[in-house]
Amino acid sequence: MTRDLADAAQQGDATAQAVWDESVHALAAHLAGLICALDPEIIVIGGGIAELDDFLFVPLRAALADMEWRPHGQGVEIRKAALGNWAGAYGAAFNTLPPATTTENSDCII
Repeated sequence: MTRDLADAAQQGDATAQAVWDESVHALAAHLAGLICALDPEIIVIGGGIAELDDFLFVPLRAALADMEWRPHGQGVEIRKAALGNWAGAYGAAFNTLPPATTTENSDCII
């Protein structure tokens, strides 16, 4: 559904573009709240939405620039997850591995 909305917006559908802009603004507002509360150095966005690349990240960074509190002048880095659509699957698989608390199973770390 997100991909369909983005595709329609990229093809010039004004209604889709308005919905997309509002959605990106809402995502930026939520991220700005998390940034204020948690003070992260980086936020990594993965999954299908991250595959939209600049169509997502350019307006998202611009909206965050207006919302984010930057007491030291530098904003939080927003980055696309390296694993893309597979991030959740890799995380789920990783959680099935035994803890690497001994040298016997330390090679289980991905």
